[in-house]
Amino acid sequence: MSFKVTFIFYNNLTAYSWSPAIQALSAYIKRHSDCETELIHINDRYGVSSDAGVIVERLRLSMPDLIAFTSTSFGYNQVNELAGRIKKEFPEILFILGGVHATLKPEDLISSNFDAYCIGEGEKPLLNLINRIQKGLNYTGTPSFQFKFKGAIVKNPIEPYEKNLDNLPSYDWDIFNSHKLLELRKGWISLSFSRGCPFNCNFCINHRMKYILGAKGYVRQKSVKRSIEELLGLIDKFPSIKVFNFEDDILIFNKSWTDEFIREYKKNIYEKYGIKFKIESRVDLINEEIVKELKEAGCQEIQFGVETGNSRLRNFVLNKSISDEQIISAFDLCRKYGVNTLAFIMLGVPGETEATVMDTIRLLAMIKPYLIRPSFIFPIYGTEFYNYCAENKLLKEGIGEYETYLWTQGVPVRLNGIAEDVLIRYMVLLPWYINAELGLEDYKSLISEYGNKRFITDDKTRFKVVLEADRDKNHELTSRNISHYRYFNDELNYLQYVKGA
Repeated sequence: MSFKVTFIFYNNLTAYSWSPAIQALSAYIKRHSDCETELIHINDRYGVSSDAGVIVERLRLSMPDLIAFTSTSFGYNQVNELAGRIKKEFPEILFILGGVHATLKPEDLISSNFDAYCIGEGEKPLLNLINRIQKGLNYTGTPSFQFKFKGAIVKNPIEPYEKNLDNLPSYDWDIFNSHKLLELRKGWISLSFSRGCPFNCNFCINHRMKYILGAKGYVRQKSVKRSIEELLGLIDKFPSIKVFNFEDDILIFNKSWTDEFIREYKKNIYEKYGIKFKIESRVDLINEEIVKELKEAGCQEIQFGVETGNSRLRNFVLNKSISDEQIISAFDLCRKYGVNTLAFIMLGVPGETEATVMDTIRLLAMIKPYLIRPSFIFPIYGTEFYNYCAENKLLKEGIGEYETYLWTQGVPVRLNGIAEDVLIRYMVLLPWYINAELGLEDYKSLISEYGNKRFITDDKTRFKVVLEADRDKNHELTSRNISHYRYFNDELNYLQYVKGA
């Protein structure tokens, strides 16, 4: 009887999608063993119910030999709680956790509901663990794992990560209901060809991952030849693909790789199938030549981390190392060549004041991204930014290290230069402030009318009132062909630029 691994993906906190980690692990152990893999894809709207009883019944039907979860720190509390409920019914099965949280905070293992944490990249370690269990060997010495054993934690050295990504198999697309996902995502399919990021923004986990796993060779890319082969295989497998959503931290950091990839993608995919793509990048990697070539190869959208419109907060607090001039130039070039842009914005950076918020609003009005993704900055455990907040007593009491943050929950860090309710007002009314900066006088009246409302509340009906007002004004301005920002899909998470005549 073959060994069976059940992966559990808790997908209620983010958009319904694939998990690259699970796809990579499943593909690897299938290639190198006779193991069977299956997935319980939890999503209360589109997938399996998060009710523990429902999941327990599924597990009773399949009876796996190993149950593997993955989690970021933002979803850890929910995943750990769910694992605890399930494990009561299957105490004899090994429960393991992999992913970012296990790597960043392995000390949580002792109090968790898991038997083991996998530290770092999991392909080889998971296969090694399975082989040891199958052979009846003592598996608590498996590299890259930490185990609970007799009330203590057994720590093992980290398995060196695979330096050549071409040696790894392509993602397992069959473990997910990929046809359903493609339909729900309107033909957008997500994947990446690299691991790691060469930059060291202090609020991001990448610098911490390099420290834990070893910086030498950590940033890797598949060869262009292998990348194009994978894309062509996906086109053959899923004819409904409309856009390749490349989720690499920075796809185009290597110029020679980028030049070859653009050339081959244009020739083999865009000119033959008309399939476009989206990337994430930094503004300091953008020039006219690269934007022109990306556009001609089918690039539909570039997403940039702008973070804040105040250069001091961006560069001295967040270590972003990009200038206002570079931001403005990158967005101007994308607009010139018809490439959509998305700007990631974070309010609440230590040192934030009403003046620095207005710096952000003025910059957004100047660069006019097609989409804006605003959020409050969150101190992720283990990052230099988290340590900075801890050392300066900026972490608020009662704020969990792993919480998913919404505007109704307040601002994650202490701020001395701006009141919390004032900052939340800017967050909730951000598109209106940008529109006012663009010279649309009607929005000044709306800000005056709604700006005094108290937005720190779990009662979302107040935001619904704002949405209704925004819908009415959006309809009016759209009918008059006046450019403006609106809430995208009636939610706070994204703002969209509606271009008039």
